[in-house]
Amino acid sequence: MFCVSKLAFLIFHTTLWHVEPAESDDPPGHLKPFGNHMPPFEIDVIDTPPTPQEFLDKYIKVNKPVVIKGAAKVFDIFKTWKDDEYLRKKYGKWISPIELAKIESGPEGLIARMPFSWFLSNYKKKDLAILRDIASTNPMRDEISVLKSMSCGGFKDLLTDVIFIFSSGSGESAIHWDPAENMHCLLDGTKDWAIIHRKDRHILPKSKESSMYTSVNQSSIDMYNYPVMQDIPWYHAFIEAGDCIFVPNSSPHYVRSGDSRNMAISVWFVVPGSLNLTDCPEDEADLPDSAPVGRGHVSRLDHIKSMVYMLINDRSGNISLPTFIENGVGLYQLEEFGYMIFEAIDENEDEVITSEEIEALTDVSEEFWNVFSDNKKEYFVIEENGNIKDMIKKEEL
Repeated sequence: MFCVSKLAFLIFHTTLWHVEPAESDDPPGHLKPFGNHMPPFEIDVIDTPPTPQEFLDKYIKVNKPVVIKGAAKVFDIFKTWKDDEYLRKKYGKWISPIELAKIESGPEGLIARMPFSWFLSNYKKKDLAILRDIASTNPMRDEISVLKSMSCGGFKDLLTDVIFIFSSGSGESAIHWDPAENMHCLLDGTKDWAIIHRKDRHILPKSKESSMYTSVNQSSIDMYNYPVMQDIPWYHAFIEAGDCIFVPNSSPHYVRSGDSRNMAISVWFVVPGSLNLTDCPEDEADLPDSAPVGRGHVSRLDHIKSMVYMLINDRSGNISLPTFIENGVGLYQLEEFGYMIFEAIDENEDEVITSEEIEALTDVSEEFWNVFSDNKKEYFVIEENGNIKDMIKKEEL
């Protein structure tokens, strides 16, 4: 069984976060990074990964974040991927999309395509980062594993993305949220997380460019222009190399990395109303410490069902049309698509979706699936010598 750690986890002077007292009559946190407006709630910290059933019941179903100390140290890549020459030899020819900045200002960053070997030669001296889904064809995926919490029960068949995150450190995300569950395991460096419960997501001012981003400057929040930011409760988590953090779907978060080499894997997955855990061993001691990710990928049908279940806080019961539209911001491109999805599932037209109606879905048309498509970013090619002046717009990857 796992237990809550007794570590003194929220000692601010050991982290990037410094909640400073107000030095003027300005509102707390004015023109400071998010998290300076009020003290955080303490996040659960456990020393042993939960079993698949415990993970489902105690964290996923109730949308509760948790830090699992040292969990990633069982992965082979925890050692091998610390070596840039190992990565260069195995994956140097990968033409990788590279973020041309380490500070995220919103959903539309400038992205270039270049050999991974070029990145490895330049990331320590330029503002570069990789934030890339390698779920489909990239051979790096074959070295990645999941924790024993996801080693059985069908978790590996519900993956939507396997995201590789890599920089020299000192990176910073915008305040945003993701339409999937996220098991984020840190292989190198440190990170500070500020996480907002998904039930408070509607308070945040929305960006005009993306429904999954806020319009505030996460590094310097103007509390006069955005007074609602003064009242947002948040969780703080400091993680170091070897730790994993579970971030529930649709939970806004803001992440700052330490100033040294920083590498992580984020496994995104969806969860339907229930999981078939019959393939899990009866004795939890027989669970493996980790299991290869493999090539499993969620089906379109399960993906749609799971995204609808996400909108129901306990993944069971009913959801009304107004709640569906409010909670669904970010899962589809336009609000009108939300109404279209609801009408397609609400067979008896009573403006309430039940779990029985969700399970009655048997087919997903191309048109229905496309409403969940993300807005595509554009990529550029950079010459091998690193000249950025001759960028050429290319097709999306």
